[in-house]
Amino acid sequence: MKLYKYMSMSTFNSFAKSHSLRLTKSYSQNDPFEFKLSQNDLEKFLLSPEKQHEFEEFVNMSGCISMSGDKSNIYMWSHYSDNHRGVMAEFTFDENDPKSLFFGNANVWQGSHIENPTGFYYGHINYKKTRPFHNFNGDLNRVIETLYFCKSEDWDKEFEYRFIIPFTEVTEILLTRKGMNEISEIPVAGRLIEEIPGKDDNEIYRFKVTGLSISYLLGTGQCDVLHKIWRHEGPDCLFLLKMDIGKLSGLYFGCKSSTDDYFRENDVSDSDYFNGKFYSFFNEKINGFYQAYPDENEFRINFKPAEIIENTKS
Repeated sequence: MKLYKYMSMSTFNSFAKSHSLRLTKSYSQNDPFEFKLSQNDLEKFLLSPEKQHEFEEFVNMSGCISMSGDKSNIYMWSHYSDNHRGVMAEFTFDENDPKSLFFGNANVWQGSHIENPTGFYYGHINYKKTRPFHNFNGDLNRVIETLYFCKSEDWDKEFEYRFIIPFTEVTEILLTRKGMNEISEIPVAGRLIEEIPGKDDNEIYRFKVTGLSISYLLGTGQCDVLHKIWRHEGPDCLFLLKMDIGKLSGLYFGCKSSTDDYFRENDVSDSDYFNGKFYSFFNEKINGFYQAYPDENEFRINFKPAEIIENTKS
């Protein structure tokens, strides 16, 4: 199975350093119809107050990472990859084991020490004309699968796949100064914040909570502290989840970006660059880099393998 993550160049540069993607709150998506149930809906579909509480707990604890099944999608390149100036990362994995894409912190789906952990869900989006509400007879899984994996047919051009993951799986939290000030007011959380060395005043994210500190909170039964930080998730407080770079199988540069320029500014032969997986020291060649270009006759994006041209590196 191959899925694709569209990114701006700045997001890709961060990904190249951290090997991590952002986990966003379920209720902060860009579609106002998503993950919404009224109180009447809750009472009708889930029946018991206990089931309603379970659902609300799931929504509060779960985040989302989205990818696309289409690498040549002009719409996606335009909207999610900075008008074709960004990069698209290709991941290849066993569809029967989607969890293998991620290096979680608590591994809640593999038997966590956290009491009553929430689950991991994965699937493609079903695009519908009407909202598919039914009487689910208290079946929480059916409610979750319907709300998290159904969208309006107006979005069908995205060919979206979703990973629904508990916030307890994150491996790092990045903070702006504003985010740092807000998190510092949370008891215990303030002393876990570290300033990122080497950052100047022009850097947006200058502070972090490390994976070690997150593990400390989870291991000492202070998940409530992490949950309070999670409530601040947004542009000033990024929750990041580390990916298995072994599943990263290709990097595609948009029509308005240039692999030649990128190679001049970045040493992709360095063993630290994605763990050296895109460079062969045996024949001194790169592999897995692709340059997008517009088709001459059709409204279609094509790709060609990129090469390091002599003298492109400074």
